[in-house]
Amino acid sequence: MDVILCHLHRPLYESPHDYCGLFYLAACLERAGYSPHVYHGEPEGLFRHIDEIAPSAIGFGCDFDNVRTVEALSAQLAEHYRVPMIAGGPQSAGMGEEFLRAGGCGYILRGEAERTLPLLLDCVLRGEGDLGATPGLVWLDGGVYRENQPYIPEENLDSLPRPAYHCSLHKNRKYGGSVFTGRGCPHSCAFCASGAGASRPRFRSIQDVMDEIRENLDRRADIKYITVLDDTFTTSRGRVLDFCAGMREIRAARDVVWYCECHVGSMYGWRDVLPEMIDSGLIRLQIGVESGDPGTLRTYRKTSSVEQIEDFVSYAVSCGIAQIATNFIVGGPEEDSDTTPGFIRRLIQSAPAVIDVITGFLRPYPGTDIAREPEKFGLVLHDPAGAFAQDDFPSVSPSGVTQKDVVALRQRYNRLIRDTMKELIASGRLPMSAVMRQFDAAMRYGMRSRWFAEIEDNSLAYEYYYACYIGEGGNGAVDPNRTLPQRTFEFWRYVLESG
Repeated sequence: MDVILCHLHRPLYESPHDYCGLFYLAACLERAGYSPHVYHGEPEGLFRHIDEIAPSAIGFGCDFDNVRTVEALSAQLAEHYRVPMIAGGPQSAGMGEEFLRAGGCGYILRGEAERTLPLLLDCVLRGEGDLGATPGLVWLDGGVYRENQPYIPEENLDSLPRPAYHCSLHKNRKYGGSVFTGRGCPHSCAFCASGAGASRPRFRSIQDVMDEIRENLDRRADIKYITVLDDTFTTSRGRVLDFCAGMREIRAARDVVWYCECHVGSMYGWRDVLPEMIDSGLIRLQIGVESGDPGTLRTYRKTSSVEQIEDFVSYAVSCGIAQIATNFIVGGPEEDSDTTPGFIRRLIQSAPAVIDVITGFLRPYPGTDIAREPEKFGLVLHDPAGAFAQDDFPSVSPSGVTQKDVVALRQRYNRLIRDTMKELIASGRLPMSAVMRQFDAAMRYGMRSRWFAEIEDNSLAYEYYYACYIGEGGNGAVDPNRTLPQRTFEFWRYVLESG
């Protein structure tokens, strides 16, 4: 029986990641005797594949951005195709009776679904098993709304089959550049979907992870970097060191680097591990900052302080990290108007040509305290149904603050970020070693940062630094932002000897 698993997104919103969750599900369906197909793209493209494959069931992955798209499209599909439709994914925690009655999906699976999706399909397609005994299932039973007991997460992650990338319906798309090494999050940040139900992390064995990375590298000669998708990769010191040892072995035979997220509060006590990570190929590190206001960080229940973050960034720069990425939340609890902007500027100035700072609106992810009790945080939800849930629309604001004000604040942050970067580039205050690491990351591994983009935007600076990168530049003493010669050469080398 054919089953289509899909992730729908708006036009021009294609993500570079591998959609590992869908391919994990596809692998488990194959193991159960089904024929899965994976689609990720705009809603309109799905119809052709449905007509060609004539699936026995359709599954939708729902997140904060596409849940209403799935609701509307499933209702449309239900008018033309008489097949069971199932919704799951991270947004499923906030989906219930209203979603089922408004759309065409007859079932919602909450939690990890590698075990439960085959059980559900066995019930509805093969007539085997009991819907009432399927953990995590939410459905309408003869028009009556029912919720089963929650699914208990899988403990032995090594027992799961690896992502079945061969099930993709996108024949020109390549996969295998991402890997999960574990699941679960021990933290309980008020804004974070992963921490909404703080739980003990569960990990794959490092050997199993390394075997998967080797398989992906053997299948694809073009992979230059590996993205570790874990929310809590740096939870265990020993495990991170084991991962580094495995990556050193891989790098002995293949020039490949890697990227992960880091929880500063967890890693601050064993910072000596960071040089080991860099030595094993860590090229980009993402850290959660969220705000420069200490009170706001406490409200968010962040376990890292402003001082720790600033100190850790400086330390990472001194260790020679090529890129640091971080995010600031806009639209959260009110804070002093100058605290976060001042912190943003200090971070960029302390890590020039290294730290990428981005901003994003606060999102009321289902299951989070902010979504359940926004008033306790002094917040107002403007779009609780998620009808306009996109990153360009603030669905949350502090009480008494308009959405227009939130947009203006984000614009202020973004101007500050870019102006500070441009100022450092124009004044020639970028460390040459940091710029050369940015060029190496972009040219050699395809990891382009905001710094690289801003340098590219300054044609004189780019030509100068590029000349230095390929070994034709000077000693770095020339100001690249003035109209000065970009090349010099010794004329006698090009004059033919005569006589």
